[in-house]
Amino acid sequence: MGVYLILGPGIPKLDYLEPRDALLVVPLIDEDRVFTSRVGGVDWICAFTSVESYARYMSARGVDSDQEYRYHTLRGGRLAEYAASRAEPTGVAVDMAGTAPMAFPPNASETSLAGDGNR
Repeated sequence: MGVYLILGPGIPKLDYLEPRDALLVVPLIDEDRVFTSRVGGVDWICAFTSVESYARYMSARGVDSDQEYRYHTLRGGRLAEYAASRAEPTGVAVDMAGTAPMAFPPNASETSLAGDGNR
């Protein structure tokens, strides 16, 4: 079992997302699509280890606290498989507004790293 804090793209591969049985909260947007943020030419799925972590993230973004925000609860392994199956390079970012954020980048080439935005 390993947990990796990533400081640069591509190391380790997304396949190392462990524990694969961990339950993660994954925000949804329009039409029940998984929320991603695009950074450096890579789509990042935002995931959280608890609803409270998700709420802290939304609060840090300045969202309306009275609004209802939808999410799925998925196992880490399933989320890694979904990210790897996407057409665009996609990584998983866990608890980015928390005290121990983790990033699991895709196996992306350096030449594909360009552009920013949210999807």
